[in-house]
Amino acid sequence: MLRITMLVDELGSTLKMEGRLAGEAVREAEWCWQAARREHSNRLCRVDLRAVTFLDQEGKSFLSHAFQQGATFLSSGCMTRAYVEAITHSGQEYTEEKFREKESTMKDRKSVKGIYKPGSTHMVGDGFPVRNVFPSQNLTEEISPFLLLDYAGPSSFAPTDRPRGVGEHPHRGFETVTIVYQGKVAHRDSAGNAGIIGPGDVQWMTAASGVVHEELHEQAWAKNGGTLQMIQLWVNLPKALKMGAPRYQTVLNEDIPRANLGGPGGVIRVIAGEYEGMKGPAKTFTPVHLFDLELPMGHQAEVHLPVGCNTGLFVLSGELVLNRSQKVGEAEMALCDPQGSHVHIQATEEARVLVLSGEPIHEPVARMGPFVMNTEEELVQAVNDYREGKMGHLH
Repeated sequence: MLRITMLVDELGSTLKMEGRLAGEAVREAEWCWQAARREHSNRLCRVDLRAVTFLDQEGKSFLSHAFQQGATFLSSGCMTRAYVEAITHSGQEYTEEKFREKESTMKDRKSVKGIYKPGSTHMVGDGFPVRNVFPSQNLTEEISPFLLLDYAGPSSFAPTDRPRGVGEHPHRGFETVTIVYQGKVAHRDSAGNAGIIGPGDVQWMTAASGVVHEELHEQAWAKNGGTLQMIQLWVNLPKALKMGAPRYQTVLNEDIPRANLGGPGGVIRVIAGEYEGMKGPAKTFTPVHLFDLELPMGHQAEVHLPVGCNTGLFVLSGELVLNRSQKVGEAEMALCDPQGSHVHIQATEEARVLVLSGEPIHEPVARMGPFVMNTEEELVQAVNDYREGKMGHLH
């Protein structure tokens, strides 16, 4: 294998010289490549960019982008953009077989369709200050079967003898999923279910035909006060299941399987669905995959996801770079294309990420407050049923 070495001094000056773009570095590298091809036409050539590791981060990112956008290196099909990207980022030496595999991997990635910040900020009851990502950003079919993502906190609460939260209120036609990261929340509903969830725990409530419930700061926790941090998702149900029986699941942190993600340091918790043979304990009515990721700064991994599922990656804290190009910051969500089977992630800061992926429900959605049905008439019926006490009350 012939090595074409570009010295760090030359490469650095090319990037930093005023008025010259990184595209010139591309052209210089391509000229070296073509010259080598003429002299060694039957050999695999490699542009040695290990010197790039000595440049500052801005220089490395600039060069990497230029190579991905401007370099062809396809002369006889021996070198590809994927190969150039791989050696630019890692400095590793690849065989032709390895970088062919790398190129195939890149083609199968889920592309990022958009980055979404919270569209609204408001208080839910007197205990949950939330930032809403959707539906306030007008995401509907693109993120089905998910209907809502509220990020509560992190917020500090002073000690009190009267637990804050949301009192008695109804739901019909979908499921609520509450994931606690800090603090404690108590649930009670008209079907007789009750539970307390703390850090790492999940509450999965299927409202279906209708349920009335309350969500309050847990009493002992409220007396001491502290920091509350949680996410609530709403997950739609198909028409055939909207009028089924309500169901309640408490999923404790200790029952959620976890594994290394991308080597030591990275952690994935499988709350629902399946990831590389690990099955989440939460039961779902349609295919839903819910993963909680913890990533140290600098950690990289490929997150594998089902083809055809709508997917979002929500960053609770820290910052990610997706597919080596898209930055996603704190309280932002990346929406990915349903096609493709994985997303490459890199944590530029220590990060906590919720991955939500699900098979879309291709049905009309009619929603009003706490009710999500298929038609306006069904919404009117839901309101009447609640007023008439058919969804029950708390005692």
